[in-house]
Amino acid sequence: MREKIRVIAIVVTALIEALLLLACATHDVWLSTKSPGDMYTVTISREKSRNIFPLSGRVVRFDLFKNGNPLAVDRELTTFNLEDAGFEGRYSSHDWVSESALKFNARSADLRDDQDFLVISNHTTESIKYLVIDALDLFLVIDIQPRSFLEFRVPRYRWQSWISVAGEFSNGKAIQSKGVNFLHRDESSGSLRYCIALENEGLIINSPSVEGWTFDQPIIAKAPECKK
Repeated sequence: MREKIRVIAIVVTALIEALLLLACATHDVWLSTKSPGDMYTVTISREKSRNIFPLSGRVVRFDLFKNGNPLAVDRELTTFNLEDAGFEGRYSSHDWVSESALKFNARSADLRDDQDFLVISNHTTESIKYLVIDALDLFLVIDIQPRSFLEFRVPRYRWQSWISVAGEFSNGKAIQSKGVNFLHRDESSGSLRYCIALENEGLIINSPSVEGWTFDQPIIAKAPECKK
């Protein structure tokens, strides 16, 4: 009986892997890139309508592989409204800033020479499979371990910055998309700091440099500091 269960488990696992690979193969791949140490491969699909209604905008999706095995398939990377220039219009190039962090460099007309800091902290006991972070530059950050933190340099929006985050834990639980505005009014001569913290209570985005706001929360108080 145990042997029969084991055989069934092997067959089911093989079928799931085959279906995942088939799903990846059917994508219209626009870009494929490997991390410096060849551990991760990311494939980016061409832009498609978000649904059957063309006026709903466009979406770019990605597949993520680790050591050749599917880690995340057909996940949303970014979206565009009809009036937007599209992925290639928004981002000029891409590069891996580490073995587990892929960055798409913005070509926005609002880009400034000022460089700010983005601090990402995982205060949970679960590893994070990936985060998609829009901070003018677009980041895909992979395999963030429990009780760890990362720091990246990011360009600054004029007048008001925007930080948004979405992703998935390694156990498959979604990290629901969340975004926060930061009205700095071009008043700071130094670098600003933005904090992204994954807590047991949920995702927190704030800054020790400037207050944030959303339509649901008009004032998000300054953080004492980004928790590491």
